[in-house]
Amino acid sequence: NQQSNEIRFFNGSEIVFKDLAFNPSDPDYHSLGGLELTCAFIDEVAQCPRQAYNIVKTLLRYKIKEYNLTPKLFMSCNPSQNWLKQEFYLKHINDSLEPHKIFIQALPTDNPNLPASYIEILKNLPPQQKARLYDGNWDYESEDGLFDFDLIAQSVHRFQPDNNEPKMMT
Repeated sequence: NQQSNEIRFFNGSEIVFKDLAFNPSDPDYHSLGGLELTCAFIDEVAQCPRQAYNIVKTLLRYKIKEYNLTPKLFMSCNPSQNWLKQEFYLKHINDSLEPHKIFIQALPTDNPNLPASYIEILKNLPPQQKARLYDGNWDYESEDGLFDFDLIAQSVHRFQPDNNEPKMMT
């Protein structure tokens, strides 16, 4: 049903499609209120703010207890320089990913159904885009950033002043 963005099956199951892009008039994602899900899939999660991810996790409660289920949230993305790198990729690389999470690297060459022409397109992209989209490299060089993303992310945790010291921002 294109008006309600739902697919309903004969057994009562539903697939509900929701836009998770940031909306300034709904920064807390109240539009998702009342949804109860058994599992969720976020496609291209790198395009979603972390807040959307956090809210979707809270919706995974439908019939979980009744059927003794484990809630599942599946996500797909291309390598990106955002919260996903910190939350999943780097923790996976450092063997510090929480036990209830898993990171699975999948490359275009892992998919036998992709046409050879698509693989060639990826191989012939400019170096930064090829590294990201063909090689699956999360440490690609971003051409449009003033500062290195990893250094910005690390700066939040590097310095923790004593509680008695005055805090300043410059």
